[in-house]
Amino acid sequence: MMMYRSYQRGFTLMELLKVVGIMAIVLSFGVPSMASLIRSNQIVGYTNDFISTVQTARAEALNNVVQVTVCKSLDQASCDAAASWNDGWIAFIDDDEDEIRDLAGTPEALIHAHQALADSYTLQSAAFADWIAFRPNGVTLGSVGNAGTFSLCSDEGANYGRDISITRTGSPLVGENAVGACP
Repeated sequence: MMMYRSYQRGFTLMELLKVVGIMAIVLSFGVPSMASLIRSNQIVGYTNDFISTVQTARAEALNNVVQVTVCKSLDQASCDAAASWNDGWIAFIDDDEDEIRDLAGTPEALIHAHQALADSYTLQSAAFADWIAFRPNGVTLGSVGNAGTFSLCSDEGANYGRDISITRTGSPLVGENAVGACP
């Protein structure tokens, strides 16, 4: 009579627990890095969105020989001095050059609207407190000055922020936040 040996394949409970434990340790190192990567990508995205609006506004001003204004907006339809830049912004052709989007009669053409930033991000500027306008020659005009810096900050601190400088000629420059730029 022949006896066959049966071989069982698989893992013991102890082996499985060891693998799960090792995986938990490895993942605990990766999760904080992933959160940091997501936060960093969000800052880059908001920076690119704002720069895109600025470049589009300047290009429209130059191409159509009109003033184009970018202003803070709560409703993404009109300018609102009580709003903050985090609430969103709009870019529009400013026919009467008053830095306020007129909605009565024939409304001034809306070029771009951006929704509010996530609650953990802020966008602020001293030189462009309420609006930034691009003259028909592309030169900037601001509510307080003609050149300045926007500080995009995360509630995580200055390491996750960016400074967007707008030169007098309307060119945006991006850099790391200056010391003290973010709260």
